[in-house]
Amino acid sequence: MALETGVTLPCHTTPLVSIVVLNWNGLQDTVDCLASLDRITYPNLDGWVVDNGSSDGSSEAIQSQFPTVRLIRNSRNLGFAGGINVGIRAALDNGAAYVFLLNNDTIVAPDVVDRLLDGMCVDSQIGVVVPKIVYHRAPERIWSAGARWATLPPRVKLIGYGKSSDDRHYCEPYFLHYATGCALLVNGRTFARVGLFDECFFMYQEDYDFARRVCKAGLRVYYEPRAIVYHKVSQGLGENSARKWYHWSRSSVLFYRKHFPTLYLVWFALWTVAREIAKANWGILPAFARGFCDGLTSWERTRSGTYGDHGV
Repeated sequence: MALETGVTLPCHTTPLVSIVVLNWNGLQDTVDCLASLDRITYPNLDGWVVDNGSSDGSSEAIQSQFPTVRLIRNSRNLGFAGGINVGIRAALDNGAAYVFLLNNDTIVAPDVVDRLLDGMCVDSQIGVVVPKIVYHRAPERIWSAGARWATLPPRVKLIGYGKSSDDRHYCEPYFLHYATGCALLVNGRTFARVGLFDECFFMYQEDYDFARRVCKAGLRVYYEPRAIVYHKVSQGLGENSARKWYHWSRSSVLFYRKHFPTLYLVWFALWTVAREIAKANWGILPAFARGFCDGLTSWERTRSGTYGDHGV
């Protein structure tokens, strides 16, 4: 991966930044996340929580503990893409110049918005800036320093996964082709140009699809290592839950069919199955197979029309 840096452009204003957090039955994680947002030093912020049809009393508790947060209640679970799009639209309608999308199982450093905006000023064509994301319980280790395309097997892969957060390779900024949706600062004009998240992805892969569309539109994705986010990692479903593997498999099929030749999908699926068998992780295979089949069916139903790319 070639590292690139740009020339910093002057930024003298404090545009409105809206932070959008999606919650689904994750009250304690969301409370912890919102508490960290209260410590952000950037002066022109507003916070939005989209509750995605929770049944654990999250909405009432969040509204009570954080009365200044703008709470949107969805009547049902719209998935990540559908839920976060509700918040993005509301933030843009309220005048946000930038939208900071943040998983609810994260804690942010107080200067995270300032640092992300610094990154946005590096180049006028930057549409998305991503932070260095480290493990919450082991902040000396990186969870993601962006993402990249790996050739063998063909897949999107997190950069820096498990590496030292002090490793010099991940302490310098660079441009990317992919980014995880765990934490993204997006210029409002980017949504106007490429659309919102594709709601055909209920969860997983919608972030990679979005980043790919950003780059295809001639905009740039930038990694800013001075911006730090602490991630608890897969608090919602669990690493090996059947539900996670079903949705991950289904969305992977849609992502590959949308952007790549069929051979790439076949290669990726065979590699995934072989990897999990080698790990004796037999329990996930039925859910993976169901998701794979449902993904193929979903793609066949939609391929004759415009697929995804829901607009603002």
